[in-house]
Amino acid sequence: MEAESLMEVIKWSLLIIITGFFAQFGKTFAQYLMKRAKTHQRRASLRREDTHPVTTVNPDGGSAGAPEAPTADSSINSGKENRVTLEKNTQKILKKRNKTALKKLKKHD
Repeated sequence: MEAESLMEVIKWSLLIIITGFFAQFGKTFAQYLMKRAKTHQRRASLRREDTHPVTTVNPDGGSAGAPEAPTADSSINSGKENRVTLEKNTQKILKKRNKTALKKLKKHD
């Protein structure tokens, strides 16, 4: 009787360990798929943004180039918010690049 109960405990322990392994694998795989879908959506939205002319922004806050032409998407709030976010990120990147360039110039002087 003791041997049977020991085998039963071992059987259930192995079953739980194997189930945990599959659950962890499934979770990791689902996270991978969600991340992949998210990057695919970002790339698709960036491709759509690339088809529209965008005003370039100088680091001092002024704009250069032709103003952005109105599009059919301009009435959609999410597209407008994406453009605003993209412009803000572009301004941040330009400011950071200028700041690092100034630091390099000061370092060499």
